[in-house]
Amino acid sequence: MSSRLRRQVPIAVRLGLALLAAAALIACGKKGPPEPPLRFVPAPAKDLKVSQQGYRLLLDMPYPKLTPGGQALGGVTEVEVWEVKRPAAAAAAATTPTQTTTPTTTRTTPPAPPTTPPTPSAAAAAPSPAPTAPAAPTPAAAPGTPAAPAAPAAPAGPQPLDPRELKAATQVLKLKGPEVGAATLGDRIVVALPLPEPLPEKPELRYYAVRLSGPHGDLSEYSNQAIILPRTPPTPPAETQVKPRGDGVEVTWTAPAAVTTSAAPALPSIVGYNVYRRDSQVKGFGAPLHAAAVGDRTFIDTTARFGQSYIYVVTTVAARGPLIESAIKSEVEIKYVDRFPPPVPSEPVALVEAGRVRLVWRASDAPDLAGYRVYRLDLRQVKGEYQRLTETAIPDVQFSDPSVTPGVTYVYRITAIDQSGNESDPAEVRATAQ
Repeated sequence: MSSRLRRQVPIAVRLGLALLAAAALIACGKKGPPEPPLRFVPAPAKDLKVSQQGYRLLLDMPYPKLTPGGQALGGVTEVEVWEVKRPAAAAAAATTPTQTTTPTTTRTTPPAPPTTPPTPSAAAAAPSPAPTAPAAPTPAAAPGTPAAPAAPAAPAGPQPLDPRELKAATQVLKLKGPEVGAATLGDRIVVALPLPEPLPEKPELRYYAVRLSGPHGDLSEYSNQAIILPRTPPTPPAETQVKPRGDGVEVTWTAPAAVTTSAAPALPSIVGYNVYRRDSQVKGFGAPLHAAAVGDRTFIDTTARFGQSYIYVVTTVAARGPLIESAIKSEVEIKYVDRFPPPVPSEPVALVEAGRVRLVWRASDAPDLAGYRVYRLDLRQVKGEYQRLTETAIPDVQFSDPSVTPGVTYVYRITAIDQSGNESDPAEVRATAQ
C-alpha cells in the first residue's frame, strides 16, 4: 500500500506543475503592448491680445493650466513668438473690398461720371425724355414665408491670415525657463517686443501668434492671431501726482505737450487716458484701473486700502481697439496711511430722566469705525474741563449718565473713533438734570 502511494505522488506533483505552467502562459498572453507615456501638450492660447505702449508691443495671454484633453499641465517651459508683416495698404485692400457682390457674380462699381450742365442750345435740341412707366409693385410675401436673410456685414478692420500663411512667419522671440517666469504676471503671460524708433515710413500691419512648450517639451498648436498697426505713440502726461483722501487716493495729471514728428503714420487724436495701479511689491501692471475721458484730469481710487503701498502711472491713449498708448513716463508711489477722522456723529439728543441723562445720536458713517467716546462739562465750574465718561470706545449709539446732580446743567460731547485711533470732531448737546 505504501509503495503504491509512493508511485502516485510524483504523478500528482507533475500534474500540478503542468497546471501552474498553463495558467502562467494564459496570463502572459493577456498582456497588451506597453502604454505610451502621457503627453503634456499645452492647450493653444485662444485669447492672445496685442497692444502698443510707447515704442514697444505687449503680447498678453492667459497662463495655460490644462492640456487640450483637460488634464493639469504642470507648467510652461518655453514661449515662442511668431510674426508676419504685411504692408498696411495692401492688407487694407485685401480685407475691405470695394466690389459689389451678389450670390453669383462680382463686379466693380464704376465711379459716377461728372455732371456737366447743358448749354441752352443743347438743352433745346435734346429730345424730351420718354415718360417712364411706374415700377411694378413688389408682390407681398405669402403668409408664413420666412424673410430672406440679410447680407452679412463686411468685417471691420484687418482679418486674420490664412493659417497656411503662418508657415512663412518669423520667430522673433523665444523665452526659456527663467525668462518665462519673468514674463508671468499673476495668471497671465506678458511679452514685450521693441519697435523701431522712429517707425518705418510705410506703415506695416503686424500679425502675431504664439506656441507654448509643456514641462516635457511638448509644443502646442499656434494661438489665435493678434493684429496691430503700430503708430507713432502720443506723449505721456506732463506730470502725475497722488494725494491721500479719506475716501481713497486721488490721482491727478496734466495734459501732454504737443507732439512734433515727421514719422509715419501721423499721430491720431488723443481719445483719453489710462490710470494704472500696482502694489509696490508687484513687478508689473495689469489691466488699467480706470479709463478716463479726454477731458478728465483727476480720478479717485476708492478701492485703495489703508496700510498698503501703491504705485500709480497715467498714460495718454491714442486708440483703444487695439490699445495704443504712450510710454510710462514716471511712477508715483504712496503709502496710504489712515490719518483721516471718521464723520461726526449727527443729531445728538439729551433725554432728561429721573436721576440720569440719556444720550442718543445717529451713527457715524465710517467703514472702519471702532466706536464712540462721551465727554461731559459741568457748567458750575468756571474754568472746567471736559471729563471723559467712557473708558473705552463704546459700540452703541446711546449712553446713560447716572452721575448727575439735579438742577445742574451739563454739556455733553460725543466723538467717533476709527480703528486707527483717529477721533472726529465732537457733536454737542446740553441738558439740565432733574
